[in-house]
Amino acid sequence: LGEIDTALTNIDGIQRAVTGTVGGPKNLASVVVLTAHNELNSTAIQRQLHKLLPDYMVPSHIEFAAQIPLSANGKVDRKALIKQLTVTQQYSTASLTKPQTDNEKRLAKIWQSLLGIEQIGQQSHFFELGGDSLIATHLIAKLKQQGLASPKPLSDLFSAPQLSAYAA
Repeated sequence: LGEIDTALTNIDGIQRAVTGTVGGPKNLASVVVLTAHNELNSTAIQRQLHKLLPDYMVPSHIEFAAQIPLSANGKVDRKALIKQLTVTQQYSTASLTKPQTDNEKRLAKIWQSLLGIEQIGQQSHFFELGGDSLIATHLIAKLKQQGLASPKPLSDLFSAPQLSAYAA
C-alpha cells in the first residue's frame, strides 16, 4: 500500500494519498488530497498510475478529500479511512451498458459469480473489479468447462480485460 501511496504522490497535482482495501472481494481504494487549483480526475490518475505500477496495484476507486482523516495523535486514522471508502465506494450501475452478445452475457455471469458483483457491464474491467491472477485461473477453468476458452485465454484476459473486448 505504501508503494501505491508513493506513486500517487509522485503524480503532479496530488499533495497526499492513502490507500486501503475495501469490500469483498477486496478492492484497492485511495483517498487523495489535490494541490490547490487542480482539476485531476480519477480516470487521469488511474491512467498515470498504469504507467508507474502493475495493473493489480492500481486502485479501482479513487476518492477526493480536502484532508486525510487523522487520529488524535496525528497519524492516519485507517479505520475512519476504510469506513469512509466503504461508504462511498459503491459500484455504479447507472452508467453500465448491459452485455449484448451471447458471449458477453455468459462471460458476465461467470464474472459475477467469481467476483461477487451483481452488475457487470460491457466496459467492466476484470482487474478493476477485484480480479487477480488466482481468480483469472478460476475463470479460465470455467470457460474451458463451457467450451468458451481460446487457445491463450489467460494472456487474452491480460491484454483485453474489459468484458466486451475479452468476450470478442
